[in-house]
Amino acid sequence: MLLELKTIAQTVQHRLQSYQALGRTITLKVKFTDIQQITPSKTVVAAVGKTEAISQVAKELLAAISLEGRSVRLSS
Repeated sequence: MLLELKTIAQTVQHRLQSYQALGRTITLKVKFTDIQQITPSKTVVAAVGKTEAISQVAKELLAAISLEGRSVRLSS
């Protein structure tokens, strides 16, 4: 799942670059197989646009979610 987070972070970085923009709020959309969906987010002090920074915040958001053995699907 961490590899998928990195891939999504790379996609976000490319989108930000194409708009010559940075972002301060990272939102992680997590869909469970039982149709439930959650979208935790975090706003950082300094704007980010690099894969590493986006990925780090996404990992923190994912770590804070109680998966309880449930299957999930991440989407960008």
